[in-house]
Amino acid sequence: MPLGLYSAHITKQTGQRDYLPLALTPFFFGVQQFVEGLVWTGIDKGKIEPLTSLASLGFLFFAYCFWMIWIPWSAWSIARSTESKGLQHRLKWVAVVATVLGIAFYLPVLLDPPAVQPAVHSTGRLLYDISNLHSGWHNFVNTEPVGELVYWGFIVLPLVALRDKAVSRRGHADISAPGARAGDAPPGSHWQSR
Repeated sequence: MPLGLYSAHITKQTGQRDYLPLALTPFFFGVQQFVEGLVWTGIDKGKIEPLTSLASLGFLFFAYCFWMIWIPWSAWSIARSTESKGLQHRLKWVAVVATVLGIAFYLPVLLDPPAVQPAVHSTGRLLYDISNLHSGWHNFVNTEPVGELVYWGFIVLPLVALRDKAVSRRGHADISAPGARAGDAPPGSHWQSR
């Protein structure tokens, strides 16, 4: 989290305010990890409620909604000062669609918290069983390679599209990251529908 705050400070000092949202990404990733730590704590202590449920909702907010919204809008923010009007327009529409999808993906979870059942998998990973949502959309995104590609496409491709080599390389790094294979989970998460 300190790295994200320091990065935000540097973007302000150097007058590159369009990079501020992307600079804050490590901070928000740290918040997501902290919230997941609360889930682990709740489970470890015998599923302490409401800690486990609230922390699970918080973690899934990041996994299902926040990154789908934050990364495309961050790319659009950078594009405002570095890209053609055409690419700016396309990235803005990608961000709008991603926002709608992110909210639509998280709302069923938010409206039915008991449907989320975090548990420790035999491999030691934390899994969020959301099968009680009975949602074909969630099942598609969580278990089908095409659904996972759609999710990753909204998070990675806006960064790859940018002319700024440091940022587009970051998008390429996301593609090649260990968690970016079909069948794996979003950044920092281990969620799936069983």
